[in-house]
Amino acid sequence: MKLNFIIFFKKKKTRKGRGISSENGKTCGRGHKGQTSRSGFNIPNFFEGGQTNYFKRTPKLKSKNKNKNKKFYNILYENKKFN
Repeated sequence: MKLNFIIFFKKKKTRKGRGISSENGKTCGRGHKGQTSRSGFNIPNFFEGGQTNYFKRTPKLKSKNKNKNKKFYNILYENKKFN
């Protein structure tokens, strides 16, 4: 494999904020105003634009099945004891 072939696939990093002609000047590709244009912005994955989150809207599951499994286990255990 030739070195020229490897160098062809290497992409140079774009330099932000280096003037209008660089296409990444002034706002540096962030657009004007808004949450995403600020420095250090972080939107959580579950954020839905102020709407109540999905996991808060959905009803919570109760642990009824756990008690059934315990009773079934106890019956089997008692049968083994007496046999």
